Amino acid sequence: MAIDELVFEKELLLRVIVVYDDHALTERTCQKWFARFKSGNFDLEEENPGAPPKFEDEELEARLDEDPTQTQKEP
Repeated sequence: MAIDELVFEKELLLRVIVVYDDHALTERTCQKWFARFKSGNFDLEEENPGAPPKFEDEELEARLDEDPTQTQKEP
């Protein structure tokens, strides 16, 4: 990434922070959105890039619903 792009992204982030104060996105979330837009993906309906991953396995999701303290690590 060129220096000009980094400066531009940093300036945009600072503007977002000034406008939204405590409700502003994190720097990392902004970086993910900038990368998404730069790649040509302007679809805002897709999953939030800062959101935690969702389960694809119904059995695992059911187990987590039963006991939210479960982890993927073995005891």
